[in-house]
Amino acid sequence: MSSEAETIYERVAILEDEVALLRSEVDILKRDINDQERTKLEGETALLRSEVDILKRTLRNKIARHEISMIKKGQDIQSIID
Repeated sequence: MSSEAETIYERVAILEDEVALLRSEVDILKRDINDQERTKLEGETALLRSEVDILKRTLRNKIARHEISMIKKGQDIQSIID
């Protein structure tokens, strides 16, 4: 696996960790805020989740393109994509 692919994979892992942290913070805050604030936070969380999903798909595509270019160059690789 190339260093660029590993770097991208690490970025995705970091983003997933940040989303998990945000989810836990939202769960804690949900207990202490009123319905209007909760609705606003849930909307912001949904927006963040969709942005992270877009970033994950983009990074996955970039990794796939990189792996394809390596294969075309005749390098033997092990894909990190499912």
